[in-house]
Amino acid sequence: MTTDVVPEAMHHDSADDADRIAQLEDLRRLSPRQRAVLVLRYFDDLTEADTAAAVGISVGTVKSHALDALACLRNQPSGEEQSAAAT
Repeated sequence: MTTDVVPEAMHHDSADDADRIAQLEDLRRLSPRQRAVLVLRYFDDLTEADTAAAVGISVGTVKSHALDALACLRNQPSGEEQSAAAT
């Protein structure tokens, strides 16, 4: 399909970019399995059973990794807060 109108360029908000970078930094602090579980469950929207099959662990382990990872993220300063504290 062609058009005579060129769409406006997408504007990327630097605040959104900073939030995304901070989220990635926070995820990097988790163990590889905790990170995999969170990404598969909440970013890829897989079920606990599908996540367990993808990672090769039990559904109970998926639940405990998700619980532990979310607690870790809640209890640590975010990447943005750590960057601000360093300056």
